[in-house]
Amino acid sequence: MSLETWVSDQLIEILDFSDRYTSQFLTSLAHKSSSVNELIEKVRCTDTIDVTNAKVMSFLSELWGKIPRAAPKVNVERIAAKQQEQAMLAMIEKNKRYKLIEDSDEEGMAPPPPPVNKKIKKEKKKSDSSSEDEDEKQRVKDLKERDEFSERLKLKDKDKQRNVVTVGKGFAEAAKRLQMEAEDKASVIPKLRVESR
Repeated sequence: MSLETWVSDQLIEILDFSDRYTSQFLTSLAHKSSSVNELIEKVRCTDTIDVTNAKVMSFLSELWGKIPRAAPKVNVERIAAKQQEQAMLAMIEKNKRYKLIEDSDEEGMAPPPPPVNKKIKKEKKKSDSSSEDEDEKQRVKDLKERDEFSERLKLKDKDKQRNVVTVGKGFAEAAKRLQMEAEDKASVIPKLRVESR
């Protein structure tokens, strides 16, 4: 059952009449009120319902209780600032516990490294040489791929140049044909004039 339906039913019981607008009006007054007493005072000021009746008072208190209330708004910025401030204070307290250490000449000298086993040295040399062989193979492979790529680019460029030359020859040939046609017209027109007479 919706809130407006409940309000409408209660108005019928209390006042023997109900109206959609009256139930909406009372519901909105309850929404805007911060307490039951404030709601009762607002209804009293409107002179719509006699609030001295006990049934009306209990209805208004039930209505105010049924209205959903929003949770109090929490200022997120203020909480974040407070947490940040607490973290800073904790960091300051932590820093106060630490003290500077005096640097002495004896501590500055590092102990000599422990002697390395000859067997380990040989294994390192083998692994170094095998990794160098792999690096050399990779380098040779890369050079080969680079050369193949440059060869493909050269072939592509040659094909493009051939097409350009062919297009140039086509223009020259077309110009030659146009010139021959113009000469033919010049020689044919006088013959046609003579024949037509």
